[in-house]
Amino acid sequence: LGAGISVQSGIPSWETLLKRLCIDITDDPNLFELLINNGADYLSLANYLVSKDTDWVTKLRNAIYQDFKYYKTNIAEGNKAQFVNYVEDSNASLSAIGDLLALKNEGQRTFRANPNINSIFTLNFDCDLQSYCYAKFQKRILRTTERASASRMEGRINIYHLHGMLRFDNRISLEKESSDKIILTENEYFARFANPYNVFNYTLLTHLRENSFLFIGLSMTDINLRRLLYLSNYEFIN
Repeated sequence: LGAGISVQSGIPSWETLLKRLCIDITDDPNLFELLINNGADYLSLANYLVSKDTDWVTKLRNAIYQDFKYYKTNIAEGNKAQFVNYVEDSNASLSAIGDLLALKNEGQRTFRANPNINSIFTLNFDCDLQSYCYAKFQKRILRTTERASASRMEGRINIYHLHGMLRFDNRISLEKESSDKIILTENEYFARFANPYNVFNYTLLTHLRENSFLFIGLSMTDINLRRLLYLSNYEFIN
């Protein structure tokens, strides 16, 4: 899953995200255009921004969710129905994916995880899909996997956050999220490339080899993803 499944919910594109960070971190509304027009790419720009502010993760979450209607809101019994309606009215792609992940138990009003879906891999920082599924199906059918210590759980579909994850309920402290696993800058991409045994590298390679994939909301410009696709195909044909 890529950014295309989240933009209708007010989650920004990569370009818009960096523009917001430029303003939040440097207070310069012209910095993004200045650097890009002078040859900087998005990853090197992210390097520069991170070096300028030790609290960049907090600013990153603000930049991700500032146009999201439920930012700083806890999804609970009192607002689950309203949240489901909001997603279904504003983001047909996200709600369709959610509906694909759950099957209704025969003769009941309850749902279970679709056993035909092995796993989900997302390049997005947001957790909108998990929140939608929890609110609509009244149970957690997804198992968020954002670090190596998070194992599979019976009856749930693993959703791997390849670039880390930040929740929109900011009452949850950063220490309980995967803010330390955020992949945003050029340096972090290089570190990921250099470690073939990274849990997400070999997990994704294994799934690419063993399962059929459906790519949704992706421009396929992510160099790390293309590298893994190449390695998977190279191993298969050799």
